[in-house]
Order: sequence, then C-alpha cells, then structure tokens
Amino acid sequence: MQYRKENKKRSLKQRVLILCEGKTERLYLQGIKNTLSRAVQRDVEINISQAKSSEPVTFINEILQKRNIAKQEKQPYKEIWMVFDDDNRNLKNIFQKLEKERIMTAYSSISIEFWFILHFEKTNKQFAKHEDAHRYLLCLKPDYEKTNPDLWKEFEILYLQNAKNNALWLRQQQGNPEMYNVFDCKPYTNIDILVEKLLYFEENN
Repeated sequence: MQYRKENKKRSLKQRVLILCEGKTERLYLQGIKNTLSRAVQRDVEINISQAKSSEPVTFINEILQKRNIAKQEKQPYKEIWMVFDDDNRNLKNIFQKLEKERIMTAYSSISIEFWFILHFEKTNKQFAKHEDAHRYLLCLKPDYEKTNPDLWKEFEILYLQNAKNNALWLRQQQGNPEMYNVFDCKPYTNIDILVEKLLYFEENN
C-alpha cells in the first residue's frame, strides 16, 4: 500500500492553482478543465476555485496562504494564476505585488465579458463599467448568462481562434509590453493566455 501511495505522488507531474475573482470566470475555466482527458487530469492537478472575497488585497492573501500550505505539504504549485478584472479599481499596487510574488495574471478590463465580446468582433471599444460590457455582449449573444455552466462549450464553438487573434491584436496596439502598464490599458485582456495554457496540457499529453 505504501508503494502505491508513493507511486501516485511520483506520477503527479505538476500542480496548478487558479483562483478566480468571480463565478463567471470559475465556471468558464472549469468548463475547459472538464474537457481534458483523464490522462491529463491524472498527470496534472488543476485546482480552480472562487476567491472568498473580491477585494484584491484579500484575494492575494488567500492565494499566498494556499501557496504556503502547498509548500508545507511538500506538494508546491508549479504555477499560480489570479483571474480578475479592474471594474474601475486602481490596481497599480496589486499588479506590483503580484509581480513580486511571481503570481501569473489572467486579467480583463473592464470585465471578462470583454473577452467574450472578442469572440464576435475585433474591437478596442472601451466600456465605462462592467454593466455596459454585459449589455453590449447581450446584443451579440442574447442568450448569454453569467452563471451558465456551459460557458466554455458555447464560446469555444463561437470562433475561439478569432477571440485569441483579437486579444493578441489588442495587446499589440499597446506597443512594447515593457513600455506600458497593464493596469492603465483600457480595454485589455489576456484571458487567452490562460486558455491556451489549459489546452496545452491536452495537446501535449
């Protein structure tokens, strides 16, 4: 029995922690995880959860606590992602702390709905608040629901490659990444990078 437990630990290639600010983000990413094969989910432990608080400082503290617990258990996370949006908050100090702690970010301005909009059109349209982005998305996809557990399936069908291309195009409009601050960019999203990361596990299994 002891041998079987040790063998199970050796087969676990890596652990990934993804902590989401909201339910929509969690449902969307959980949908991707659910499509991964059993072989991938056996070799890669992907923990996706919703933060207890949407307050950025509390959010980061929760991530750091989870990271420390994993280290204490000698099962550290290889990658840690914080999934959030700005919702008109000043996030300069948050981004600085995330960079210092080497926590990766999947970030959208003004909300994840902007990422969904990019599935339909190539745009740099700015939205004053997340409700505006939500209403705009409803014009493109009237049946959109923030708490739909099938978000991934629905948006994957709706030109995922277009969305990735449009997100990359949008970032390129900012110029050299070393010359601008993400938290100043409106609109902005790099959700596509995390999506690609999750799909990479399947493609390279």
